[in-house]
Amino acid sequence: MSFTTDTKVAVIEAGHAIETEQEIEFASSISSIEAEANGFTVSTAEDYEKAGLFGRKLKLLAEQVKNYWKIPKELAHKAHADICAKEKEMLSPIQAAEKALKAKMSNYNVRQERINREVEEAARKSAREAAERKLEEAIALSQEGNDDDAEIALEESTIMEDVSSTITLSADKPQVKGVLAKKDWVIKSIDPSKVPTEIAGTVIRPVDEKAVMRLIRASKGQIKIEGIEFEETVSMAFRK
Repeated sequence: MSFTTDTKVAVIEAGHAIETEQEIEFASSISSIEAEANGFTVSTAEDYEKAGLFGRKLKLLAEQVKNYWKIPKELAHKAHADICAKEKEMLSPIQAAEKALKAKMSNYNVRQERINREVEEAARKSAREAAERKLEEAIALSQEGNDDDAEIALEESTIMEDVSSTITLSADKPQVKGVLAKKDWVIKSIDPSKVPTEIAGTVIRPVDEKAVMRLIRASKGQIKIEGIEFEETVSMAFRK
């Protein structure tokens, strides 16, 4: 059975929409081959010899089929590799742009969170100071014998103290459709010589950064791990 490379290339270029003469010939040879093998009865030496010859025929046919498809497979593989390379070339600047944009938006979110914490702490401090002043006022009024006003001042001081511990503010982060921002953490540095073997039942030796990140996220950034420095960040995602 013979064939030409040009014939097979044409098949590849045509998306294998048509069958070549070689394929038709193969199909004709293979169509009844399984039934023929199942119909063999090997009960005599002659049957055994015929079965052996048929087996050799199968082996030869299989080799011919493999040889026939070798070049089309190589061409298809090269075409796939070329397409993937072109896709990667096009996607690379898009992915780089997305990464840069996410970094800028993440930094904005981190700054807003920091400003929010500073404002919260300032508000709490102001409330605590006001509570202390009211407490001092209550003490002074009590010393003056003005118990009723002292009791009122003391109650106001208690309220202010309670308020100081519950003040929470929302960071000024605009909501944009298709943009997701999620609090996360990143590992800044690792000193393997200081990292413990096990933390909270999780073995992290040798230092397993994925296991460490799971611990950090599970504790919402509250865990302390000797030898590992991490900081809060904001992971960004875009939806179509």
